[in-house]
Parts: sequence; structure tokens; C-alpha cells
Amino acid sequence: MLDKSEASRKRLVDVNNQLASELATQQRIIADQSLQFQRFNQIAASASSRGIQQRAVAEERKIEYKTLLKKEPTCDLPVPRDVANSLLNNTYRLRTSAMHPFAKSADSTGNTLIARQPLTYCDLAVWVNALLADIEQANTQLMAIKDIEDARQNEKTEQH
Repeated sequence: MLDKSEASRKRLVDVNNQLASELATQQRIIADQSLQFQRFNQIAASASSRGIQQRAVAEERKIEYKTLLKKEPTCDLPVPRDVANSLLNNTYRLRTSAMHPFAKSADSTGNTLIARQPLTYCDLAVWVNALLADIEQANTQLMAIKDIEDARQNEKTEQH
């Protein structure tokens, strides 16, 4: 009877030790994930803040350009129709490729778009500046993604 109790006690101690070990492992994983989420949130918040700042600067430049361009005598001259249509088609092509989850529903027949109203040189100057601001913001987001991936890789190497 005493042997059975001792065997039962040893089995319960072993089960208890195993559960305690599993619990410690789970706690470590949860703590690591919490730290990782906190780091990722900090990186995302920083990228978002930089994006807002970049957008504000771009809007200031847009106002500045419009003010300067109003004084230009050639401001209302239209960009050649072929150039305007090519820019519009390239813009939609890039937009469609960037929207990969929705690209399947996009028009993939290759139909060309035609600008509805003439694009002026002043419109082009403002439009290019906005495009450059969008590229800068996208680059900021890509750098944030790279920072997150670097942090993830560093954690993996530290764990092993």
C-alpha cells in the first residue's frame, strides 16, 4: 500500500513538474510576444508619425507651388495629349499592381485610359510633387517593415 502511494506521489510530482515546465515555457513565449508586439507598435507609430509629417510638408509645398505657378504665363498651356494619356495610364497601372488583393478584379484587358480634360504644365508640377510625396511615404512604410523584419530576425538569432 505504501509502495502504491509512493509511486502515485512520484507520478503526480512528475506530472506537476512537467506542467510547471510547460507553464514557464508558455509564460516566456507570451512575454516575448508581448515585447515583440510593443516593438512593432512603436515602429508602426513612428512610421505613421513620419507619414503625417511628410504629408503636411507635401501640402505646404503644393500651396507654395500653386502660388508660384499662378504668376507663370505658360501655366495654362496643355501638356501634349499623348504625354498626359501615358502618365494617366502608368498611374493606373501602378495603382492596380500595388493593390494586389484587388488586382484580380481590376481591368486586365489592357484598355487605355484617356484624360478627360487637358493636363496643364502647372497641374503636372503639382501632380508630380504629390507623387513624390506618396513615394516618400511609401518608402517610409517600407523602411518600417524592414525594421520590423530586422527586429524579428534579431529575436530569432538571440533565442537560438
